[in-house]
Amino acid sequence: MKLNFYRVAAKSNAKGLAPVWCRITHNNNRANISLEIFIEPGQWDNKTQRVIFHPLADNYNNAIVQLQARAFDAYQTLKRKNSPITADAIKQFTTAQTEAVTFIQVIEQYKAMKEAETKAKTITTKAGTKTIAPVITVSTYKGISHKAGNMIKFLRSIKKSNLLISELRPDILDKYRYWLQNTLGSNSHQYANKCLYLWQGIERYAYGLGYIDRLNLLTYTVAKGFAETYDEVPHVTEIELQRIINYTPGNITMQKVKDLFLLQCFTGMAYVDSQLYSDELIHTIEGIEILKYYRAKLRKQKALATPLLFADVKEITARYNGKAPKLPNQTYNEWLKILQAACSIDTLLTSHVGRKTFGMRMLNTFGFKMEEVSRMLGHSSVKMTEKVYAKVTIERVLTAAYSNNIAA
Repeated sequence: MKLNFYRVAAKSNAKGLAPVWCRITHNNNRANISLEIFIEPGQWDNKTQRVIFHPLADNYNNAIVQLQARAFDAYQTLKRKNSPITADAIKQFTTAQTEAVTFIQVIEQYKAMKEAETKAKTITTKAGTKTIAPVITVSTYKGISHKAGNMIKFLRSIKKSNLLISELRPDILDKYRYWLQNTLGSNSHQYANKCLYLWQGIERYAYGLGYIDRLNLLTYTVAKGFAETYDEVPHVTEIELQRIINYTPGNITMQKVKDLFLLQCFTGMAYVDSQLYSDELIHTIEGIEILKYYRAKLRKQKALATPLLFADVKEITARYNGKAPKLPNQTYNEWLKILQAACSIDTLLTSHVGRKTFGMRMLNTFGFKMEEVSRMLGHSSVKMTEKVYAKVTIERVLTAAYSNNIAA
């Protein structure tokens, strides 16, 4: 038996990425196994049959070694059993060996891979040493880890801790959606979709490692009945915001929580971005101060905040040497509940409500256009802004009434 790993250039996609296959050859008989690894031409070494110059080279090469070991083990097993040895038989036995792997085991492996992607890598090229930036941010990994943790909790709650990766079926996602709604109280269509993509992503990862030979969750979509209506964007009203501004904290931690929440309300920054805030991000363009920064979530997308509230922002940051108050996300969210109670806020305060409040204020209080608010928030498209912020609030109706002199 001979194994040959190679990049199939003829299967290149629109981005020029081609898959890596394993060809099993025995007695002039061949069978192919796809590793679900897609790379550029310069990222494959034909001599060593390994991935090079790629940020995930270690993970991909590990998958190649694992598949190689399983194939040789399959060959030896067939030989011991005196079974007919063909390339197809070796392929089938190689993929069948992985059926004993549980889904929870694959989740843990996937988390470990994603954690490795948060670290920069140094590689040696012909031009010298090169440092490759992390593939994902730490905050993105934390989101994945949190959702993965919920998946494990769900499987244990339905007594499916030993569910095999080969036993995954679409109906389990219906049960998971029900669990999200009734156990976690999550009715967010967006969050449900993110969870769905993670289930599918982990299944594709298992497929790439050869644990399964087909994708069962690929065509599943979140039912429309589960969709969230965006009529109620979680935000604080102008009256509630004024209560927070006027509130006098009783200790240093509460002062930081209040200041950080107001900074989000005044700039539209997400929590992860706010922790990197500095007054140096404020630039003067034609006499107008504009906040410019790269969103951690999108990396390349610049966000520009309105100049209307920078006096309030600088008043806050002056207490922290021109920066935002630093708070761990969990601590911040816990103390926001105390702030909510102290200021009699109806909306459940979380680290994202400040950003939502900014978006709603820009649209409904200050009257900016949707595309302008989309740019301020750093959304990747106006459609995203329209989807979330399309609601016309009573505040906007009243503002329009007064501006047109039709109020009583």
